Amino acid sequence: MKLTDLPGLPLGATWSNGTIFFGMNAEKLWGILAVPEAGGAPRTLVAADPKKEHLLQPQILADGKHLLF
Repeated sequence: MKLTDLPGLPLGATWSNGTIFFGMNAEKLWGILAVPEAGGAPRTLVAADPKKEHLLQPQILADGKHLLF
């Protein structure tokens, strides 16, 4: 099942409450992004400056509401 189009491979992923969170460092998608489990366009949750930082390996915490990366 295809969820979304990405310009590269995600850098770690986790999910909770119908949302998949993942790190991305490609083209215009730099940071931590989210996509609904049913599919759709990714949205940026935390933007990164590609010259200074790489955000990857997000992990949802036990409460299902907070994300560590």
